Amino acid sequence: MSAYPAKIQRLMRTWRGPFDRVEILERAHTPDEDILAHFNGAARPVVVRGYLAGTPLDGITFEDVRARAGALMLDPRWKPSHIYNTIDSSANDARISLDDYLAAAVLGETVRQDLYVRFRNLRVPLEFRNALGLLRPAFLRPHEVHLPCIWMGAAGSCSNLHTDPQDNFVLCVIGHKRFWLHPPSALPDIQAESVMGSAFLRSPLDPREAGHPVPTVALDLYPGDLLLLPMGWAHFVECLAPAFTYNYWLDPRETPFFERASTGTRQ
Repeated sequence: MSAYPAKIQRLMRTWRGPFDRVEILERAHTPDEDILAHFNGAARPVVVRGYLAGTPLDGITFEDVRARAGALMLDPRWKPSHIYNTIDSSANDARISLDDYLAAAVLGETVRQDLYVRFRNLRVPLEFRNALGLLRPAFLRPHEVHLPCIWMGAAGSCSNLHTDPQDNFVLCVIGHKRFWLHPPSALPDIQAESVMGSAFLRSPLDPREAGHPVPTVALDLYPGDLLLLPMGWAHFVECLAPAFTYNYWLDPRETPFFERASTGTRQ
């Protein structure tokens, strides 16, 4: 445990299990203030089904994405630095249009996994966000510390088991993703190791395989859903259909209602 950064150790000490399910809220029946109350006290993943219902992102398709932003260029250097400098670094920083990326890495009969790895997880600039119509959750403060990241992948595309260095909101726009989740207390059992001393931890294990050392909770995310994924929760993610999600890694200054982000006391 001493090999983990202090804030991860704190989460491991304060986590109160068991973890056998994800709390699910229905947006249509949950006012914003109630959503915040759940987020503030959850200390575990929470899903809001239908969060994007009635917004410009409701019901869009990849054809819509190509029409809105297909000509814009993707740059692999837009990745968060802790990703770009470690697991997704590449000698090839050539850009590609979003349209060409979708054709080659998401929607084609054969997909190029190398392009997915190079262009997943990009913090997109304002031009991209406006073209795609990405919405910032209304309960967050207007000032952003981190730009949102987009993820577009073909069926079968995966992100290996890891933790995020901050609290994270994931919004599903198109497709179907499955998250395999572990609480902070499971980090030693899944052989999670810190990357460069940070709260970004990686595990070599695949929770889908037989003989995985600890129980896992599987969560499916569908178009319109919002997932709160707290810092320190390990997750393996697979696209079960061509998918488009975007996420916000959150700084504590953006989330004053997350007491745990600064005190370690959220239970």
